[in-house]
Amino acid sequence: MAALLSIPWTKLELEDDELGIDFFDRGLPLPEYEVEHLRRLGPSSAMYRRFWLADSVKPGTRFGDTTFFLTQETLFHGGTSGAMTFPRLASLLREKISVAVEIDGLVRHPYGGPGSFYSKGIYLEEQSDGAILLTELQTQHLGARPAGFGITRGAYFTVSDSGVWCKTEHPEQCRCGNELHHSQHLVVAEHFEHALSLGDPITVRDKVFCLPGVDPKTDPQALEWLELEDGDPGMLGE
Repeated sequence: MAALLSIPWTKLELEDDELGIDFFDRGLPLPEYEVEHLRRLGPSSAMYRRFWLADSVKPGTRFGDTTFFLTQETLFHGGTSGAMTFPRLASLLREKISVAVEIDGLVRHPYGGPGSFYSKGIYLEEQSDGAILLTELQTQHLGARPAGFGITRGAYFTVSDSGVWCKTEHPEQCRCGNELHHSQHLVVAEHFEHALSLGDPITVRDKVFCLPGVDPKTDPQALEWLELEDGDPGMLGE
């Protein structure tokens, strides 16, 4: 229950906002029978308003050449078919230096425990030896404000002649031993592959695209806070 109640709060999008006051509701509505009235929430309680890490990336930084695809949070949920074939995604990686599939939301893994680190999507990059890095795009969110972002160590895959992605050993791979965590990244990859099959993403600007139905605008208040520092591989969440 504590893990479920730690899911980030989400800003309510009100049509008539004359008061200029932001209201937030639990990201997962659960019945609470012993409600504690708090005047302030600690930094471990994220109050999420829409923001895109793509809006904080600057040329010459770690993610300056990364192509971002803005997507719904629903890409992070559900299961996979187990087919492990992503032809459109593999083709995309041959054209781009690296790809970030960023979701509109913050995801906290139930086995991650309390803290301020959240998943914001996945990151893929083809290596010089042809292997593909698949890992997590992660952000730190302290209370009402995002505080930084980067990628964690991930898994590496090779693509067979038939197009099947096969996990391979790599010196820089994550050795956490939590296969469930890394299999969740494959869920996002398969759902993104399916989204690509439905049509071309919409161009927002250079190196930034969004799926249909996704609002590509960062909340004005969050936009003022997006002077984020981006981390090197493995810096976050270790």
